[in-house]
Amino acid sequence: MSENDNYYSKEEMWLKLKPLFDYPKDEQGVYLKDKNSDRLPSPLEKMAKNIIPAGTDINALNYSPADLAQDAVLRCLEGHKSFRTGTNFEGWVKTVMLNRWRDLCRLRWPHLEKRLPHTEGEDGERKDPMDNLPDTGLTATQIYARQRCYEKLSPPSHKEVFKYFWQGFKQRQIAEKINTNINTIATWLTAAKKAYRDCLRDQGAI
Repeated sequence: MSENDNYYSKEEMWLKLKPLFDYPKDEQGVYLKDKNSDRLPSPLEKMAKNIIPAGTDINALNYSPADLAQDAVLRCLEGHKSFRTGTNFEGWVKTVMLNRWRDLCRLRWPHLEKRLPHTEGEDGERKDPMDNLPDTGLTATQIYARQRCYEKLSPPSHKEVFKYFWQGFKQRQIAEKINTNINTIATWLTAAKKAYRDCLRDQGAI
């Protein structure tokens, strides 16, 4: 565990991810195969198959569940400090993977974006399907635009709640973290998200 015991180091994160990334083997170390002699998918690939909507032509997209699984691993390693110890690890990985898929739909395949359902967050707040964690798979220009728009957020209270939201914290957790009423948190976060998105649109980053 890292020095402050709040998150895993990158090396520790890799050790946590490896069982999910490895393909299943038998007792002799031979990869297990299905009836078509294809190697059985890793747990991460299974997760990816459940995220990509049924009926999606992955050949046309030139992007497979294995690609999504690999992208998720890279994101988890880059964002290892976003994971808080004591929380559900596989659930966090799935969130990272889902957000990667959402970003891909928004940036590359807009026709698939409509197939992403809205979900209900904690306390019943309605969450936009494009709400996401920091993206390490964007171009340098897009990353710069996101950083610039984040820095421009004001007042400081809005910027602070948006930072925690961006790191994956729920509204109730943010409220407890900064000792503020959850209704106030919801109001600040709504305003911050709107300002952030408006800034990205002005810069042509979305």
